Amino acid sequence: MLLKNRAGFAAVLRLNWIGLILAFLLLLSTLFGGGGGEGPVNNGGVEAASAVVLLALAAGHFSRARPLPADGAVPVLLLLFLLAIVGAQLIPLPPSIWHALPGRDLPRSALALVGEDNSWRPLSLDPEATRRFAASLLTPVALLVGVLGSTRREARLLALVIVAAAVVSAAIGALQIALDYPSWITFYDGANPGSASGVFANANHQASLLLTAMVCTALLIAEKKVARAHGQRRTVGALPFHPGWIAIPFLIAAVLATKSLAGAGLLLFATVIATGIALANRRVAMIGIGLAACAIIGVALVLPWLSGQSPNASSARSLGGDLRFAFLPDIMFGLKQYWPWGSGAGTFSKAFVTIENLDLLQPENLAHAHDDVLEWLTEFGAPGAAWLVAGLSAIAWHCVRQLRRTAAEKRRQTFLLSGVGMLLLIGLHSLVDFPVRTDALGAITGVAAGLVFAPLAPDRRPAHWRRGGKLVLVTALLVGVALGAQAMRLRMTEAALRANRPLAAAALRPQNADALALAAEAQLATRKVDLAQALAASAIDRSPLTVTAVSVLGGSALLSGRDGTAAWQVASAMGWRDQATQFWAMQQAFAGGQYPTAAARADAILRIDSRPETHKIVRTWASNPRFGDALAERLQLNPGWRTHFFAVGPDTSDEELKGVVVTLAALARAKALRRADARGAILALLERRQYSAAARMFGMLEPQSAQANLNPDPGFSRPASAYLADATPFDWQLSPGPGTLAEVDPSTHTLVIESNGRTAKTVVYRYILASPGRYVMSYRVKGDAAAPSSIQPSASCVEGGTVFGTSPSDDLRSGDFESRRFEFEVAPTCPALFIAFAALANGSPARAEFDDVLISRR
Repeated sequence: MLLKNRAGFAAVLRLNWIGLILAFLLLLSTLFGGGGGEGPVNNGGVEAASAVVLLALAAGHFSRARPLPADGAVPVLLLLFLLAIVGAQLIPLPPSIWHALPGRDLPRSALALVGEDNSWRPLSLDPEATRRFAASLLTPVALLVGVLGSTRREARLLALVIVAAAVVSAAIGALQIALDYPSWITFYDGANPGSASGVFANANHQASLLLTAMVCTALLIAEKKVARAHGQRRTVGALPFHPGWIAIPFLIAAVLATKSLAGAGLLLFATVIATGIALANRRVAMIGIGLAACAIIGVALVLPWLSGQSPNASSARSLGGDLRFAFLPDIMFGLKQYWPWGSGAGTFSKAFVTIENLDLLQPENLAHAHDDVLEWLTEFGAPGAAWLVAGLSAIAWHCVRQLRRTAAEKRRQTFLLSGVGMLLLIGLHSLVDFPVRTDALGAITGVAAGLVFAPLAPDRRPAHWRRGGKLVLVTALLVGVALGAQAMRLRMTEAALRANRPLAAAALRPQNADALALAAEAQLATRKVDLAQALAASAIDRSPLTVTAVSVLGGSALLSGRDGTAAWQVASAMGWRDQATQFWAMQQAFAGGQYPTAAARADAILRIDSRPETHKIVRTWASNPRFGDALAERLQLNPGWRTHFFAVGPDTSDEELKGVVVTLAALARAKALRRADARGAILALLERRQYSAAARMFGMLEPQSAQANLNPDPGFSRPASAYLADATPFDWQLSPGPGTLAEVDPSTHTLVIESNGRTAKTVVYRYILASPGRYVMSYRVKGDAAAPSSIQPSASCVEGGTVFGTSPSDDLRSGDFESRRFEFEVAPTCPALFIAFAALANGSPARAEFDDVLISRR
């Protein structure tokens, strides 16, 4: 055993120090880089470490201590090409060239507000976002360059790290589901109930890690087989089979536990690829790779078709169960708007806001396109498309060359197929999500690309430093530390913004337009107009599509007694998300009689701002019938604020209630009124003793006839759920409590009431607007013999509680339904009837079923 341990320790020592560092960097990025925008501090730490490693690798190459192989020339040239594109987007351009770029009309209008429309400007609409994108490249680039110079032993170690990270993340995911996401294993901004997200903020990205880990597990199995074929004995006490055969089913189960549709869809491809690699069957592996490649082509062809088939939320849900397909038309429009030069790396979110569809507006901004190819083309334009074509062509050509080699190269081909399989899985997932935008999966992508191109020598030659090589290394490390510090600073600024600390963010990065804009907004709130204007102007100069800064200019002009119309107009053209701008635009449209426009602005406000005071303002304005009609048209799209808008309560003002009633009437005319909409208004009218108005509102839901208003639901024929939240006071209301039960049996459509005989409570009731005169209430009942003496229907007046009539209390004579009835007279002074089923406290438990409850005038 001692000898075995020494042998294992010696094997570790044979790993080059950079191999161990690469493994640590991969583990760090995989476990702590899965938050995306939700984990800026983690991302900063990973990227800072990556910068140091990348500069150390560069020093090792130029000092010949760890030179890159000749096969690494192609991926390195591709990386330099990409860095050149990103760098070019940050170079200031003359005004004549910048003005001619597509999609620059609106940014130019914003710059004109601060006198900067003729200044030299970079292509990127938000240079700070482009710098953050460049920082995010540090991790995949460092790992790609590291793998290019690695040995097979080091490559196996990296594959083992991916598998280990996946197993840890899967175990955490299992605990999350089992324990319902306790705080100690809930990372980033919140839980994902019902699905296992592991160390990621997004369960879909967890699925990507697990799928690539399946391929890495297969690689380790295949490598073990090759080692045995070369005469290496199995160590004492080892399992009779490779543990990877246990890990793969575990990873499959973990993928399913994520509840990711994309993960489940990719599971077949991952299983076929992993099986082929593990069994050393190149044909099976290539079948899986071919299927994945065909799937990528198919999805890439289908998505543009979907962009013309999913113009709204309803059709999007029918296509895929979420809204990502509904966004496709707007994403394609944005792509065309900025083609062929793009909007700048990392600027998709800011560019998309200006073209966002109001009908699909959600409280949270669309941070990514959920199609990394379309997002890439929007940001990079034709140069980015050329880079993609060059990269895919290089991979395809390299694979063809390698797979044509002799059987002696089969061991190398296993790594090649593994890398290609991982890239295809991540690429296919990228067509419906943004996995590579996280540092964790970006790191794995870098490893996968490295496995494709790396020659992976069996052993490492002794390092021979050129003269001055160690000085080069020290210099490179210092540069790496400085670069890493800048990356960390970028991410700390993001963290400060997420923590709503704009002044701290602006102090960290004065180049950050969002930080400056929010700081300007804070200064405007304290009436420091000059400082707010200066900060807003700086924000616009750094990123002209910063709508908050433009609206601050409008607000500053208002406080200063100047005309801010130009600023407000530019801000209103920048989309629907800035609340101050939407209020201004709503007021302007309302004052000008442009009620559909005013309603659209109100819709935008309420989709994002759910505060009660905001709903009060819009309800009050809706008392204008023309605005109420226009608002009802927006409500027919069923926005998320519909329920809150109609949820009026006792503190609702008369003017608000009037606006709600006007809007409900407009919905009724459009035959789009629902019981849930009218419930709150009817309750509020009844509380104000406006019984006739409440009855008229209910009449909008039911046919206009006396009998229908008396008996809208005599046989309890509606779905059982309709008697709960959606029921109006003129419908049957179920109000059970301790010691009682009231429900509508969905199978028999009868009203079931139970009482313990010790509780006196009205358990079922409804209001009726009935004119004075004599009436009869008839019904059918069955149940316990003594039920009529314990469960009593009655008719009374809503005011004063005068009881007009109660049911007979004779015992039931059979086990079947019996017909019962009682008569009563409505007095002229009674504004409305109160029909109730009450449980009596007479000491006799009972159960009864009621049906065909009818009230008719004699």
